[in-house]
Amino acid sequence: MFRKPLALLITLVSIQCGFAQVAITNYSVNSIGQAQLSIQGQAGKYYLLHAQHSSTFNWVTSITMGVSGTMVISEPGTAY
Repeated sequence: MFRKPLALLITLVSIQCGFAQVAITNYSVNSIGQAQLSIQGQAGKYYLLHAQHSSTFNWVTSITMGVSGTMVISEPGTAY
């Protein structure tokens, strides 16, 4: 279905601009090749999804407002 998966990293950004990684509890790919990641979120936090192709090539692909409990963050682009 897709050639090479993106190395995805979710970074939690709090209102105070602190950063922390969160655990991915489930990973899937929808019918058009977009990654969908389940995490345990918190209301009042923003979640940044980063795509990384190498140690020097990393960018934010989505920003999602957090909700309390399980939430899904989706990669808007398809796999290459």
